Amino acid sequence: MLACAGILLFIGLGFVDFLSRVPPSEEKPSRNADGIVVLTGGSSRVSDALELLSVGYGRRLLISGVHPTNGYSDIQRTLPDSQRLLTCCVDLDRSAVNTRSNATETRRWA
Repeated sequence: MLACAGILLFIGLGFVDFLSRVPPSEEKPSRNADGIVVLTGGSSRVSDALELLSVGYGRRLLISGVHPTNGYSDIQRTLPDSQRLLTCCVDLDRSAVNTRSNATETRRWA
């Protein structure tokens, strides 16, 4: 019983240590990149990536893992302010279906 309590205490202290190292707010990138890559799947990933692109943190954006039936018009419909960026600076990857193929397509794109 005492051993279990010790293990739980150790895990709890480790978690508190982890939380103390998490920055209290979002950190800005230290420098701009040539390109930004976003993997589909999260509800705000694409909009966050477009925001980074719009403020100049990258020159181009790859959206990897786009469903074959989706296109620029689908993104524009959900993010209407993105038209200018979509026409000049965004590439869609429709061939990636998992993490490995996301990495392969990203390497090819870069």
